[in-house]
Amino acid sequence: MLFHEKTPFDLIISDLQMESDFAPLSAGEWFVIQVQNFPAFKNSKIIIISAMYNIEMTAELLGVDYISKRTLIAGILPFKLKMEEMGFLPQISE
Repeated sequence: MLFHEKTPFDLIISDLQMESDFAPLSAGEWFVIQVQNFPAFKNSKIIIISAMYNIEMTAELLGVDYISKRTLIAGILPFKLKMEEMGFLPQISE
């Protein structure tokens, strides 16, 4: 993380549930909190991805965006739409 403080990422995507080393937080929650504590990353957009039933509530508490793995099962379109919404892809024309 320190290596990229000079040129922070525009977008960070992380799974929410990984190892359990950070209990009672999930590893993804811990990671997001760490990123948010670096002033250089204040403008970085963060997306968490998970199959957790409460991902929406967790994302809201962390102040980040989310994509449910259940939604991703439908294909890549939900991911593309999220990227458009966040300004990372040109809008898909109808």
